[in-house]
Amino acid sequence: MTQGKDGTMHWIETNNQGRISAFWGSREKWERIPDWDIDMPDVNVEAYPLDHGYNEEIPFEDLTIEDMKKAAEFRGGQCLSSHLDEMNEMLDWKCAFGHSFKASPILILKAGHWCPECLAPPWNNDEIAKKNPFFAQIYYTNHDKDESNFYDEKCYEDIL
Repeated sequence: MTQGKDGTMHWIETNNQGRISAFWGSREKWERIPDWDIDMPDVNVEAYPLDHGYNEEIPFEDLTIEDMKKAAEFRGGQCLSSHLDEMNEMLDWKCAFGHSFKASPILILKAGHWCPECLAPPWNNDEIAKKNPFFAQIYYTNHDKDESNFYDEKCYEDIL
């Protein structure tokens, strides 16, 4: 399985830099992975709640347009709408890269969606993380802040 076209060892053997970078960060980081015979440390089981960019202590239906604006800012963008009547109504938003879109507060705050244009493909997650603290709090748990990877629409074709 690991030797197949979409296998991790195949990427190493063929020096597939895009996949190596996406999976391990770099070939150098892959080379620093220790052998399996070492004693593994205990995993830090301390969990922490993610910041969603709005006060989750407030009942969802009581959130205001100002809360939407704060949540958008925490995602690196803006809520362009001036009023909020219902949580399922479409509001106007803009992401950090200037893409405008419509979405409901439920879709953004409860379902975790954001800009449909920034959604893959292509993948430009390193740039998104630099501008979107909401995304960055997860992304930087296993990516370095100095990474600069871009994966175009056809990046999957090497494993077909």
